[in-house]
Amino acid sequence: MRVSEAAQRLIREKGGSVYVRKYEILNGCVVPNYEPVLAFGEPPAEEREHYTLYTVGDVKVYVHQNVLLTPELLLDTRRILGRDRLVLRGWKVF
Repeated sequence: MRVSEAAQRLIREKGGSVYVRKYEILNGCVVPNYEPVLAFGEPPAEEREHYTLYTVGDVKVYVHQNVLLTPELLLDTRRILGRDRLVLRGWKVF
């Protein structure tokens, strides 16, 4: 996973760390799947053992062990209603 300069800047503004966890998607008769969810800060202490820490520049990115990382993933920003939001580009539901 790569982290853009804009994302690093936003993460720094929000405290210097972000974590990526999984969110399960249940689609009726389709096999359950998941998508990643981004949150600023560090993962809860009781769950931290399930995360891998990556340091990019001076920001920390915690990724849950069940999130499949691929080279095309990019942690980036997107402007929504005049505010920058953190987004994960390149994610595909398998």
